[in-house]
Amino acid sequence: MSELLSKFFIAVVVVIFVATSLFITRPVSAGGKLTLKLALVNAVGWLLVLPLGNAGHPPPALIGFSILWLLNLVLLPAALIALWLSCKEREEKKSYVAVAGSYLGLNFVILFLIPVIWLVRGAADGNGF
Repeated sequence: MSELLSKFFIAVVVVIFVATSLFITRPVSAGGKLTLKLALVNAVGWLLVLPLGNAGHPPPALIGFSILWLLNLVLLPAALIALWLSCKEREEKKSYVAVAGSYLGLNFVILFLIPVIWLVRGAADGNGF
């Protein structure tokens, strides 16, 4: 997939999540509202980092994605725990849990799982870390 298409797909997912969680399935519990706030911080981070270019040394996109990754290292687990607790106590609507859980899951895959796969594949090909 090309870089532009990847950035467009990520931006569309972020905008759909924000629109859905703000206008269609609003959270009702304290944990759901905390999850929404943390997810909105994540969404703003994505929208700020996506337009950055790859020219230069170091590329602005690399710096932006590194900061986003570090921020999400704390933010995503906190949002998942808040969502889990509100779901476990049956305080939150199932529709919001599904939307927020999907968004947080996609963030986990893009920010943590894919880089690990790239690192392992590079090590297996002999490129090293």
